[in-house]
Amino acid sequence: SAAEMYKTLRIQYPEASVVRQRENLGHGEGVNSQILCAMEAGADYLLSVDNDVIVDSKALKAMVQVAENDSQIGLVFPKAETASGFFLVRIASIKKVGYLDPRYFLYFDEQDWFARFAQAGYISSSVPEALGTRECALPAGPSSRAYYYYQTRNGFYFHRSHRPKVFLWWALSRLATMAFSELPRAVFEGRQAEWRGRS
Repeated sequence: SAAEMYKTLRIQYPEASVVRQRENLGHGEGVNSQILCAMEAGADYLLSVDNDVIVDSKALKAMVQVAENDSQIGLVFPKAETASGFFLVRIASIKKVGYLDPRYFLYFDEQDWFARFAQAGYISSSVPEALGTRECALPAGPSSRAYYYYQTRNGFYFHRSHRPKVFLWWALSRLATMAFSELPRAVFEGRQAEWRGRS
């Protein structure tokens, strides 16, 4: 359970600050709580890592070295070919850009944040030496209701805010994909599960 994991972390890593949320506030608010902890600790950088990602031991040093070369670098990403799910952010830049938008809850929140970094004039960089692997699939995959809801709703938020010239095209494309691909597949998979339950 979450409570047992919290106790285990406190015992195994007594030097670490473990933040426990009383309820699921979404991905963005989870990262925002990390940012607040980093600020309170006086950190210069925050390495944000998804819970299903394992980061190579040399990645953090390599990413910080790149960021230290240019104060305009606000974000540092791993090697493009590796799994995403972790990135380095300069704490000072957040004071100008702001926190992740909690409206998104799941999906598109990081894309929105990264777009705001670019709008604020910060540079993003990638580091070939920074490697990581994703251990499991994301919790809300293409067959879940949460996937359809947040991908569609948040896609509208994101494109309307950052890509208004292609917003209408994206919206029509998204609706067509749902109508002719995703929803029929979801219905089919749901009926399969129902029949398996009856057998």
